[in-house]
Amino acid sequence: MPLRLGERLVADGLLTQVQVDEALQNQLLSGGTIGTSLLDLGFLDEDVLGEMLAGILRVGHVSRERLKDIPDRVIAKLPRFLAEKHHTVPIAFKEQTLHVAAANPKSVVSLSRNSGYKIVTWLAPEIRIYEALENYYGVAMRPRYVRLVRDLDARRESQARQLQEVVAASVSTKAIPEPSVEETTNDLPEDFGYGRDWRVVAAELDENDAFDIDRDERCAAKRKPVSRTKFRRIENVFEHFCDANFKEELFEAALGYVSQKLETCILFGVRSQLAHVWDWRSDKLARKDVEKLRVPVGGGSIFGLLLGRSFYRGPLEDNDVYRRFYRMLKVDPPAELLLLPVYVNDRLVAVIYGDNGEKPIDEETDHYRLLAEKLSAAFNLLILKMKIRA
Repeated sequence: MPLRLGERLVADGLLTQVQVDEALQNQLLSGGTIGTSLLDLGFLDEDVLGEMLAGILRVGHVSRERLKDIPDRVIAKLPRFLAEKHHTVPIAFKEQTLHVAAANPKSVVSLSRNSGYKIVTWLAPEIRIYEALENYYGVAMRPRYVRLVRDLDARRESQARQLQEVVAASVSTKAIPEPSVEETTNDLPEDFGYGRDWRVVAAELDENDAFDIDRDERCAAKRKPVSRTKFRRIENVFEHFCDANFKEELFEAALGYVSQKLETCILFGVRSQLAHVWDWRSDKLARKDVEKLRVPVGGGSIFGLLLGRSFYRGPLEDNDVYRRFYRMLKVDPPAELLLLPVYVNDRLVAVIYGDNGEKPIDEETDHYRLLAEKLSAAFNLLILKMKIRA
């Protein structure tokens, strides 16, 4: 869907290819949908985005205003755990049919079975779904989305003021401008957080101590070796994630599971849009070749396969970019490869790479995707432990 959306926007003259490429890079580094990245970068109006996506997917579009005025009796038709699980919000209930808004219609495929109602899906931008989930169900938005909601609302207010000024000028009436948000808060400096959501302030403070899982080596000597057979079942991997106190334990568990399914697996860390190897499992790779590996994240490298995608599993095209990657590793390109991004606080911090040499990958992709999601949560948990120990 993201690539189709980008192509449509370029074809309709709404964006340039350069802007679409920048949005795809933003999506890879920050997660979320390409629509969220387009809004984040200020490239597209949210109503245009919603209507464009609804047209592509052939469903109705739900406006921001409608999402802000949903009756309590309708919200009560869908429990919080289902709304959160399917990333959806009910907007109407008629004749045993529940109308729901979602950013991705695929996320509500099983909702009819789980809710007991016939489901009709409508589309809204991801950011407004998250906002509605917080407003009606108390599902807290992450700081990136809190900031974006505020920015979008400020843009709307600015556009409304400009329209009022144009109308006033057209009838030769000098309008008295409404005080802006900025004007009403000048006496409360934003540098100290006044007038701002506490989650945004906390996130900005936390960015000063940016994600750096490499920094705490003080207790590494206390780590106990673990048998690789412990990680044959993914449930054991998750238990190990919960108990881990050091980054190496996370690497060991994640790669211990993947390496029993695939011939080569590498865990890349990402910093400043450059990937380096944290750890790996393979009988084919030489330490000196792996440790010196540095790969740009985005177009122009093997990680370009993730642009516009939440993961990649498939064959490789025969081109210089991919051949260069395998030449650096001094191995032949595989028949199929797997790339899974790992995000922490809406930042790309790692990528799991896997291949099975000349053989295809047999394991279902969902298992690997779940592993990446749990690894993201484990990184967050480890950061909290590190801060408590500091």
